[in-house]
Amino acid sequence: MVAVGALLAGCAGGTAAEKSPPPALPPGSGSPGVADPVALLGNWTLAGVAEEPHGILRLAPDRIQLFGRCGILVGSWRADAGGLFVAAMFGSSGAEGGPGCTNAEPNPRWLQRVTSYRLEGDMPMLLDADGALVARLRPGATPTPGPYLAASEVAPPEITDEVRRQFAPAAALPATLTPAAGDRLVGVGARVRAQEGVRRVQGRR
Repeated sequence: MVAVGALLAGCAGGTAAEKSPPPALPPGSGSPGVADPVALLGNWTLAGVAEEPHGILRLAPDRIQLFGRCGILVGSWRADAGGLFVAAMFGSSGAEGGPGCTNAEPNPRWLQRVTSYRLEGDMPMLLDADGALVARLRPGATPTPGPYLAASEVAPPEITDEVRRQFAPAAALPATLTPAAGDRLVGVGARVRAQEGVRRVQGRR
């Protein structure tokens, strides 16, 4: 898979994910195997994340939302059928954060560690670059929209044929083309270190 070097384009407010394209998946190995990214769509209760003991993660086709102790974070995500997963938060919406959230990074550290996923029944698992568990996603969560979001923005996402096409595997490269090496992919504003997946995205101007 050919990756676009730039991951993030920062943007605050509740419409941040709408204004910014999803992050590109990095090239490289380490994929857990065949998986179905459509199975990640939904409203999930986070389990195993100490920083978010009551957090809810909503994965919709066009955005990722974290309803947690620091309010509602909004961003973009991408996954593929090989098990790769990358996500980044661009901004916050509405609610004020709890203790320790004043100077919190917009992109949670636990989410930065996630580079892949695996499906176990109806419970996806988010994994780090070493294959260690970062978070379990338990189905059936019900986030509260509050005064800043419409009910449709917290409802379980609808899975249509168009959505399935959006997450379909990319076409293979022609035999005459060679995929770019990860260490040579340099984007405007970010450099993806392929050997670490998406563990680090370093801003450069």
